[in-house]
Amino acid sequence: MKHLKYLAVLCLLITISSCTSGPLTETDNNTTVEYQLDSPFQIQLEGDAQGKNKWVLQSEIEPVISLTDQNTKVENNKTIYTFNFKVNTDGEKNLVLSYQTEGLESKTFQVKVIAGTMGRILEE
Repeated sequence: MKHLKYLAVLCLLITISSCTSGPLTETDNNTTVEYQLDSPFQIQLEGDAQGKNKWVLQSEIEPVISLTDQNTKVENNKTIYTFNFKVNTDGEKNLVLSYQTEGLESKTFQVKVIAGTMGRILEE
């Protein structure tokens, strides 16, 4: 019974920490993230304050993920690009955003999103 209480507390802490995770940023570039079905998640990337460059979604993410909203705001001489996504179905997608100047790509941000309730299944 004592171990069951510890296990319940541990599960609760894991659930709380996964719900309060912040947005993905450039430090998360080229990583793998896992989300459950119907989970929202956010990506925030910085750009120049003049708005000559912009972050653009490059990859096809439907039907596994959908872009629900995107916006920009200027603060501290930087433009902050915020992309809001939602996990729709089980699957795996590479989500790629590119930073473009007049249509020319200057850098990319990408994460592999594994979506679903079964967790990661790795191939050998």
